[in-house]
Amino acid sequence: MDIATLIGIVAGLGVIGAAISLGGDFGSFVNVPSILVVFGGTIAATFIKFPLKDVMSAFKTGASIAFKNVSADPQAIYDQAIEMANIVRKNGLLGLENVEIENDIFKRGVRLCTDGHNLDIVKDTMSREVNLSILRDEVGER
Repeated sequence: MDIATLIGIVAGLGVIGAAISLGGDFGSFVNVPSILVVFGGTIAATFIKFPLKDVMSAFKTGASIAFKNVSADPQAIYDQAIEMANIVRKNGLLGLENVEIENDIFKRGVRLCTDGHNLDIVKDTMSREVNLSILRDEVGER
């Protein structure tokens, strides 16, 4: 979980707690029927507008974005690629077997190479992986 998510949750609850402790009534901050109308209506409208598989994918993507610290820093990936190229020059492809890679797509490509797959298969597979990742992100954003 990203630290900013945790800070946001704690700060939000802290502000509500402070307002209640400064003389507010808990009931004035939490109105169950209103919560049901807002969240229930939002979920119902989402199910009306989109197919079930897209809604479930969006919830999964939202949870993933909110609670995982996904870093897709292009410079870090580039630097790691340069580092791995140096390892391959010194030790061959098998030198990459113990290298830790955080980016899932990059990791899959390296695994295909170290497993000895044909270059055309690696290119096709990686192209499909990237396109599927883009498609998943687009469906999750809708």
